Amino acid sequence: MRKMKLLLPLVMLFALALSAAAEPAPALEPGYIAFEHPRFGYSIEYPGGWTLLDKDGIDAVFDALAAGETELSQAGIQMMEQARQEIELNDIALVISPTLNGHSVNVLASPMDPLPTVQQAQEQLAPLLKQQYEQMFTGLKMLDEGSIIQVGGLEAMKVAYAFAGAGQEYTQNQYYFFTNGHQYIFTFTWVSPSMEELAQLEAYGQHMLESFAPAP
Repeated sequence: MRKMKLLLPLVMLFALALSAAAEPAPALEPGYIAFEHPRFGYSIEYPGGWTLLDKDGIDAVFDALAAGETELSQAGIQMMEQARQEIELNDIALVISPTLNGHSVNVLASPMDPLPTVQQAQEQLAPLLKQQYEQMFTGLKMLDEGSIIQVGGLEAMKVAYAFAGAGQEYTQNQYYFFTNGHQYIFTFTWVSPSMEELAQLEAYGQHMLESFAPAP
């Protein structure tokens, strides 16, 4: 099997309002908005009120900045530039919480041939991810080192970990799907949530995972 590409989670700390992004699509069911990736063809549902940015949506944000419709600090603009580079380079769909505290979900799709099984990913990729994250994050705590779960009728590998930085506590849950010639990685980033907020975030995350439909 070809060596699997290691894909780092996208951790975004946005201190800005993104209401000037692309207008949301009609809700598929109460509280959620349907999104279909224009190039990879997968679909998800994300919480209403959250902002989804892809290659098309990020352009709308910068158009709003240029028109003076959205004001950002220089640091905020630099963060957006970084987000734009990541989104355009990897064709990521990034969903951002309206509370502007850093909660986000990103979905990365990439063709892969040959396609590994989740069992192969558990045996080969999970240990490499752990090693990589231990080098990246101070005080890393692994919460899940690569379990295999069922989500919406699909098998996935889950990796979860926590770390501290810039005075915040981060928790990231990653889900790896291998289906129809593609690898799909969901990364959920929660930043110092309260217990009440965490319960709502986990409910959002579960719905997004269960709504995921890969391209045929």
